[in-house]
Amino acid sequence: AKLIVETDTFGSRVRIKGAETGLYICMNKRGKLIGKKNGHGRDCIFTEIVLENNYTALRNAHYEGWYMAFTRRGRPRKGSRTRQHQREVHF
Repeated sequence: AKLIVETDTFGSRVRIKGAETGLYICMNKRGKLIGKKNGHGRDCIFTEIVLENNYTALRNAHYEGWYMAFTRRGRPRKGSRTRQHQREVHF
């Protein structure tokens, strides 16, 4: 899947949009990754964090301790069950 990464503000805040669908990756209040047509809410903005091991973690701007994560099979994990040190969070 092709993804378009758009910067939200100066610094490391980004929005991620699917090239084919035009939907933004957002996180709902339960920590589930969802797609929205309008990506201007804080739940669709992620802070890019470069870690010590040179990987990147994407932390949600609205839900501070929650990260975008995928399992080994490529399925999304709930943000409420993620931490920065977990391998599923590292991109």
